[in-house]
Amino acid sequence: MAQEIEKYILKGVKAFDEGHFKAAESALKIALKLAKGQPKQEAFCLFKLAMLALHRKRHSTAMRALDLWQKARDSAGLGEDQDWATIQYCLGTIHYKHQRLPEAEQCFRNALRVGDKDASFEKLPDVVYSLALVLIQLECFDEAIPLMERYIKKSPSFDTNAVREILTLALRNSEQAQTKRALIKSVLAKETAELLETPCNPPQRVDVPAGWGTDRFTEFLQLSENNLVSSIALGGNSFGSLKELDARFRVSYPKLREYVMERMFHRSQADQMAQQSAVVLSDWIEAFFFARCHSSFLGAAQLGLSGLIPESFMVLRGSLENAMYAYRVYSSPDLVDVWEKRKQSPSDLKRCKDKFSIKNIGESMATRYSKLSEDCAAVYDYLIEEGAHPNPAVFASHAESTRTEQGDHILRVSYLHPERVDLFLETAHKVGDISLRIFAELFPDQVA
Repeated sequence: MAQEIEKYILKGVKAFDEGHFKAAESALKIALKLAKGQPKQEAFCLFKLAMLALHRKRHSTAMRALDLWQKARDSAGLGEDQDWATIQYCLGTIHYKHQRLPEAEQCFRNALRVGDKDASFEKLPDVVYSLALVLIQLECFDEAIPLMERYIKKSPSFDTNAVREILTLALRNSEQAQTKRALIKSVLAKETAELLETPCNPPQRVDVPAGWGTDRFTEFLQLSENNLVSSIALGGNSFGSLKELDARFRVSYPKLREYVMERMFHRSQADQMAQQSAVVLSDWIEAFFFARCHSSFLGAAQLGLSGLIPESFMVLRGSLENAMYAYRVYSSPDLVDVWEKRKQSPSDLKRCKDKFSIKNIGESMATRYSKLSEDCAAVYDYLIEEGAHPNPAVFASHAESTRTEQGDHILRVSYLHPERVDLFLETAHKVGDISLRIFAELFPDQVA
């Protein structure tokens, strides 16, 4: 008899795994009939039948099977093991589907109890996530947030969009600010890593026009491109850090744009109530500065990797200034109007230049973020000294003076310096990082 039971159980399990659900159900029911009076075998058959019913979304059938399964387990003296925890999780999902939240909570807590004792329980991340979801709906926010933190750590393949939605709801009603920042950063970091690992379709290379490289101008452009490709090939980890910064920009921008659009929507509703429906520049200006900060960073990369080092620092300065301007208008919204009207009159231009001077922005930033302001000033000053502004030291480092036998002086100024690309890579990393740090202080839930 035992062999006959085993035969039908194996047949049912095999059919289930292969997706032949009717055959699986038939074999398991025969095994269940043969196993009558043998609690362990009965419990196993009922467990598989319940799982089969759940898979086929026959919830009432599953509930009946689970009731019998529990009785068989009790008769066999079986305790709380992984099968029991799996069923508790499945029951919880059924209760949750029908919005029976207290029942769902209890089932998930039962499953979690087993998972806390047995780390090999495969469903543990799903249990933690589901319990957190239920607790949020029950408005137990301060208990839900640590569970989400645990879920992120336990599940390397977590759904970033789902977690972000849950965190947004939970953290909006919680005072756990530090945990909030840490969890959001974990989600953003995973999204950045996923973007770095996702290949894109390489753009099609165009054929060079006739005569390319045979004149001084296109020769220079080709030499620049050669340097760029070589710099990337030899850049190693330093080049990888630039790719990571670029990914952080790309992950952050859609979230910042959504935030700005949501803010614009709420403002426009208020404006409509006041019969003023025009969209003002302040609705989207930070997103504009963020995009320009990123595009300047990319432009600088193209120059710097080509060997145009001082020229790349000029553009890196522009990238950092976009971040600083974003801070200025975010912290002082009334200055948006000053910036927008800068060309209306000489006095408006003078006022704009004063309010948006690097000195004034730095002093304003220092009142709120002293360390950030200090780091920003150090990077900005370094850019100036290395070529972001014309200065004697940079000129001398890129020029060579020689004397001919006839006593004439010859001055040679080099444009391309591929041997100094490491200096660019190090500096670009500092600029990209400090720029993103500025935006992250303004928009901690959106910027990686």
